[in-house]
Amino acid sequence: MFLPTILLSLITLGWWNQFLCIPWPHSISVYVSSTIHGYDEVGRALRRTILRYVNLSLVMVFRVLSPRVKKRFPRMDDLILAGLINENELIILQELEQKFPGYSKNWLPICWAANVATRARADGRIKDDFALKTIIEELNKFRGRCGELMNYAMICIPLVYTQVVTVAVYTFFLTALISQQPIKIRNGGTENLSLGENHHLSFLDSLPFMLTLQFIFYMGWLKVAETMINPFGEDDDDFEVNWMIDRNLIMSYLIVDEMHNDHPELLKDQFWNEIPKHLPDLGRTSSKEVIPGHHQKDFFDVDQNPSQFLRQRRTVLIQADEEEEEQPQVALTVNPSRTELKPRSSVIDETYRRLTDVEVTQSLLDKSMQKIRDKAATPKHGSDSETNSSVIDTTKLS
Repeated sequence: MFLPTILLSLITLGWWNQFLCIPWPHSISVYVSSTIHGYDEVGRALRRTILRYVNLSLVMVFRVLSPRVKKRFPRMDDLILAGLINENELIILQELEQKFPGYSKNWLPICWAANVATRARADGRIKDDFALKTIIEELNKFRGRCGELMNYAMICIPLVYTQVVTVAVYTFFLTALISQQPIKIRNGGTENLSLGENHHLSFLDSLPFMLTLQFIFYMGWLKVAETMINPFGEDDDDFEVNWMIDRNLIMSYLIVDEMHNDHPELLKDQFWNEIPKHLPDLGRTSSKEVIPGHHQKDFFDVDQNPSQFLRQRRTVLIQADEEEEEQPQVALTVNPSRTELKPRSSVIDETYRRLTDVEVTQSLLDKSMQKIRDKAATPKHGSDSETNSSVIDTTKLS
């Protein structure tokens, strides 16, 4: 039981990791569509060419991994009919293959795509270097995912391990088939005491129930592992790679061409003048409203003294005179924010004015903050004998 379980766990983990490694061109399509501008033929050609190269790179990887894709595109010339590569590009690939045989060239279209993006930046189609950097980073991520898929195909589970598990399972059941049969010796020896002297073997006595369960589970695990060992195969449960190819190309062209700089008309939403408490639920079966996490609150009760709203940040060493009372001070940041808590008069609407005493409370907070800033900005001088050093531990308001 130990060997097939470990084998199945390893194969299942690799099966899922290979699915997570499959790259999708949607992120690159969004970046290209939003950063490479132009409605003319040159702008369209730049965007569509980059995404065509991206999909070409993935198809070249799938041709190595999947027999389905290999049967669909048995030769590189078939990719010309599919619209993924042009004749001049195929000639460049074939020349590189002749110069450097034995190595996959699936990374070459990604290099072409990066060069096209660089050309778009030089022509002013991309407005800044940061946008170009973002596109190239996404292209590198896509290339890295393709490389991980190739690594899974190159370095897989050792064949000797699967052979050992298969031989061990078959040997176990072959041995158990003979050793676990009920035996009753009639002549020349003692009888099996578990059956009794006058006991006759029935169908239930000869049926190895526990061995049957073991056979179902062990052989089931072994067959599942053999099926999942290649997720890019031709089984019904393997990845639909041909569907991925078609979908990726369609979505790529849709994003960078049909949807380029296009969005619906800007309209006010349904909750323009209010904040909804909850959205309507037409399929609601209970009238009781359930609020998960209701014990987690973001508000707390404080005193009416405005100074209590100020959060005391850390322990501050205060030099105080004997005649003055020791009072906690608030440490100011190096670059205090200039944003006022009170909105500008131009943005105050009637909803803000209906709040109870909001302007009075805001005025008290502003005065308290100004006093603290003035006091912190005024230096204090005095001899060591005339001053007392006291350390006040400031705590956060809760």
